[in-house]
Amino acid sequence: MENKASSLKKLSLWQVTIIGIAYMTPMTVFDTFGIVSGITNGHVPLAYLLALGAMLLTAWSYARFSQNSEKSGSAYSYTAESLGP
Repeated sequence: MENKASSLKKLSLWQVTIIGIAYMTPMTVFDTFGIVSGITNGHVPLAYLLALGAMLLTAWSYARFSQNSEKSGSAYSYTAESLGP
């Protein structure tokens, strides 16, 4: 039997960002504004902007990994490819 399945080998920054947002969205239910406000001394918007920046940098690095990788995968496969078996 011939395997006709094809997979997308390269992910764009937009695709990786959407995957990250889809992964993080269910956690917003558990967000407790009071705790975040207490930890950040009332600077909740700044805390969220910093977190957004970190997520965008992570998404960018995953997009770069997927462009340079021969196989599609996740953090595990990219790490295994980078560090070796």
